[in-house]
Amino acid sequence: MDNEKDAGIIIYKCDEGSPKFLFLKRKKGWLDLPKGHLESNETIEQAAIRETFEETGIKIITLTDKFRFQIKYIIPKNYFGFKSEKTVDFFLKKIDDDQIIKISDEHVGYIWLNEDSAIKLLSFENQIELLKNVSNYIKTNRLC
Repeated sequence: MDNEKDAGIIIYKCDEGSPKFLFLKRKKGWLDLPKGHLESNETIEQAAIRETFEETGIKIITLTDKFRFQIKYIIPKNYFGFKSEKTVDFFLKKIDDDQIIKISDEHVGYIWLNEDSAIKLLSFENQIELLKNVSNYIKTNRLC
């Protein structure tokens, strides 16, 4: 089984004291977070920042928050017909309300959702677990 390594950033903004999260709409119909593969000689943090910029147009200089969450899942068959295990490290970044979002060609749109609305729309259990963890982290640390 192949092992793939990805990195991404959970983008959020505060709306009346509560976080709203940026989700990208995939062509196949599900919601996703900005993430992608590590390139050679790239740290996990560098990959997360690059992928977020490529997929959203959001320019992030540094990741200042200490939040980091890892999810793992199996992709039934990759392009070569083999199963692969994917590990994705997520970081967290708050942005300003006036930030312009410019999605990449691999997405068909984006949406800002609070935790409850997102949980109803997310397709994958690991996304729900991630969202619950990040929401708890934001509340516990009073980041909104």
